[in-house]
Amino acid sequence: MNNTVKKYIVAVVLGLSTLTACNLVDVTDIDPVNQLADDQAITNISSAEKVLAGAYGQVRGGLELIVYSPGSAAQLGLTFVGVGDNSFVNNSVVAEDNTLSLIYVRWYKIINITNHIIEKTEKLDVENPRKEEIIGEAKFLRALSHFYLLRFWGQFYNMDSEYGIVRRDKPVADASALPRNTVKECYDLILSDLDYAIAKAPEFKRAVYASKTTAMALKAKVQLYTKQYQEASNLTKAVIASGKVKLETSFADVFKNKHNSIEALFATPFDEKNERNNKAFMYRSSFLMSDYYKSIMASDTRKSVAITSTGRNGKFLGATVNNQPLTADTEYFLRLAEVYLIQAEALVRSGGSFVEARSAINAVRKRAGMPDITVDTKAGLLDAIRVEKLHELGAESGEEWFDMIRYAVEGDINIETIKPTIKSAAQYIMPIPYNTVRASQGLVKQNPGY
Repeated sequence: MNNTVKKYIVAVVLGLSTLTACNLVDVTDIDPVNQLADDQAITNISSAEKVLAGAYGQVRGGLELIVYSPGSAAQLGLTFVGVGDNSFVNNSVVAEDNTLSLIYVRWYKIINITNHIIEKTEKLDVENPRKEEIIGEAKFLRALSHFYLLRFWGQFYNMDSEYGIVRRDKPVADASALPRNTVKECYDLILSDLDYAIAKAPEFKRAVYASKTTAMALKAKVQLYTKQYQEASNLTKAVIASGKVKLETSFADVFKNKHNSIEALFATPFDEKNERNNKAFMYRSSFLMSDYYKSIMASDTRKSVAITSTGRNGKFLGATVNNQPLTADTEYFLRLAEVYLIQAEALVRSGGSFVEARSAINAVRKRAGMPDITVDTKAGLLDAIRVEKLHELGAESGEEWFDMIRYAVEGDINIETIKPTIKSAAQYIMPIPYNTVRASQGLVKQNPGY
């Protein structure tokens, strides 16, 4: 399925125009800002709001970020298999893979839109509190985009690596390519953007919009990756203590309430009448749960929600009409259960209280109707956290893939034992799309091993 996905390029700013085919996959394959139509220019707060709405539209539009990105990560990991092409499942993806190209280009389109919003809105000479809020929301989306790109295509686990991604903090003005930044340089921009969002973005209201609380949660996740464990622990505690989001009473309610779930921190909306995004359909037909995932869920109470009686993905059944499942569903970029598990790992790795770490894990397990864990060693707790993420987030977002890499780098697991198709650290990250390297005339270096 992955190599036969139809390729689309979405209009750069509002993302509402007709999709058109494209022959070149490159981060410079984006409409330069000086060519934007008049109705896409930012001249006041109202026009900035419209372009920001377009940035959100790019996150939820199409299949790139709500289906292909999480689905591919879960195939690289442990919880999904494919139909037909299984290069992601076998960890043998090539630079010419079309699915990778689609995801790559979509994130950079969002970055370009948000750069446009940030640059132009900063110049508005207005006394309006929405000015800084709009910039804060745009910086959150830019941070999210860079983080997801870095996890797929950069050596995100090594702060000293030269193999980051192409970091963009200015709107594209021409077709010039830029070289890749170091991993540290990428994280520096991501964290700076999130600090601004924490300070200036709006208060949390709905998970479909960026907020201070959402930015705090994402920053804690980023800090887990950058090994700022104490800081990550402190932020997760602040998110939980804020009361802006709460764990649902039951695991089933997370998926019944969709993007309106009280524990969703950032999720995509969908309108089943007007915006059929096909996620639920594709998670029943093209991205199928692995035998491994089904086996580990066999004794878990979450199985009754996660896996239907017919063996399909029960998390994403979509809305129903007359008891018939429809095709659309949401994507949870962040929900509170993951924040609890980030807190637990950050506590253990920082030398913090094992009692607090167990309490965080058990908060998620209690909601699932599972017994408390009682392990009291560092290795045992770290393994319990990784496995708990599999049970809680499996067949959902592919988080287990990035966890496996981090744990392997830290020496906590032998990744080949868990996923025998991993023979080399070169497989930890994806190849930069072939045409991006080609179009840059080698300025954008390919990842090692590809």
